[in-house]
Parts: sequence; C-alpha cells; structure tokens
Amino acid sequence: PIETVYSQVHWISHGKMPLPQNIIDRFANGKLMAITGYEVDQVRIDESSGEEVSVPITWAYNHHYVTYVLNSKKARLVKKKTTEEMKKRGLHHGAD
Repeated sequence: PIETVYSQVHWISHGKMPLPQNIIDRFANGKLMAITGYEVDQVRIDESSGEEVSVPITWAYNHHYVTYVLNSKKARLVKKKTTEEMKKRGLHHGAD
C-alpha cells in the first residue's frame, strides 16, 4: 500500500503495468485502439470492517495522475535527466 497523510505528495513511477492479455491479443498485429477515457480509484482500509472503501475525491484530490500507453513495437518512454534550466522553469515535477 501507499501511505500518505494530508499535504504529502506521492510522485513515483510504478513501472510497467501491462494491459490484460485479452486486450493485448485483440489489438496485436498493428490494430489501432482508441482509449477515450479511463478511471482510477483511491481506496483506504475501513478500520471496522477491514475492507477497501473508496476515498472521497475531496479527501485525496490528485490532479497530477498520468498514464502512458505504449505499443510494444514502435514507441518507448525515455527518462531524461533534469537540467538546471528545467528546474528554474518549474518543469521537473520532482524528477532527478
């Protein structure tokens, strides 16, 4: 689990998280897929029941959520070092 308290920021890559195999198979061999939206849910463990419950967006608003969807053949994500110029302009968002 990722544990934070009010005012803390969690800005760490979680690495590769592959799509389900049936989706990969369906769009293999160069087929195009249009993603028109996606949803995320932040949850917490209810202390009385031990079950996951959704966290109200007013408790944990995350306007920096981002995802990258890359194909296996033609695209790649490259992590670059942060330059001093990027830092001065506020373009590093906590990167190295």
